[in-house]
Amino acid sequence: MNQTVNPKGHRAGEAPDQRILKQALHEFSAYGYAGARMDRIARKAKISKRMLFYYFKSKAHLFEVVLAEALQIGRVAEPSTDDALATSPFWSAFHMDNPQWARLLAWEGLEGKSNLPRWKKRRAANEERLKRLESMFRTRVWAENLDPFYVMFALIAVQFAPVLLPNLAYVMLGEEVHSPRFRAKWLALVSALVAGMTKKKSVT
Repeated sequence: MNQTVNPKGHRAGEAPDQRILKQALHEFSAYGYAGARMDRIARKAKISKRMLFYYFKSKAHLFEVVLAEALQIGRVAEPSTDDALATSPFWSAFHMDNPQWARLLAWEGLEGKSNLPRWKKRRAANEERLKRLESMFRTRVWAENLDPFYVMFALIAVQFAPVLLPNLAYVMLGEEVHSPRFRAKWLALVSALVAGMTKKKSVT
């Protein structure tokens, strides 16, 4: 079942902060961090700009919460496993169903090194997750002495590709990235890439 993040519309009785997050997800993914406007987010969330800043102290704060919320939705739906590589097909499908998060990261990357302090802070916050990944990597054999963290990064880039390069996909492959045929072939490719680069160590 698709775990779709829907940035449009408001449910009856929906809390103001949730309305803000929905509209902010749409705003940041459409215009990027630099182009996003807090007054437009407030207007679409049907609240005052003053109330928006009551919930989120700054544009940077709102952006960080939007990123965290989008990622958390995927983690809740993520298959339960200690092997992060095994979830690569899941995340590929998730990003095709929820393109906003990939677009958020793409926009952020286009801002350049001006946000390096924010990235360092985010890496520090994910230190425990990185340590778990390192432990999992030691349970596997890697092709051609590949660096497992580089493999993981490459797989994430592959997961984002259909969302970020839909026109190039059509030009090269003649397929719409939203078509069932493309989806099936792409997920099979992701699984094959994982299998070709690494395998679990034999238990003796």
